[in-house]
Amino acid sequence: MWVCMQGEADLAAALFFKLRSMLVDAHHAKKEGVKATKVGIITPYRQQRKCLQDTFLALCAENAKEVSTKAYT
Repeated sequence: MWVCMQGEADLAAALFFKLRSMLVDAHHAKKEGVKATKVGIITPYRQQRKCLQDTFLALCAENAKEVSTKAYT
């Protein structure tokens, strides 16, 4: 039986938005450029990976350049 840990996916998205906000604030304070940053979330579970992908696509769709998942075995 599979259970989507939607709360965990929502928390991951909230942490991402907070980090992005902090980087933007630092950019404005220092008048320096902010380089694009890649964020990785690792999970060994296929369904959790799908839940994370769906959550990020729903929340970041207009700003996301790429939301992808890779399976590592």
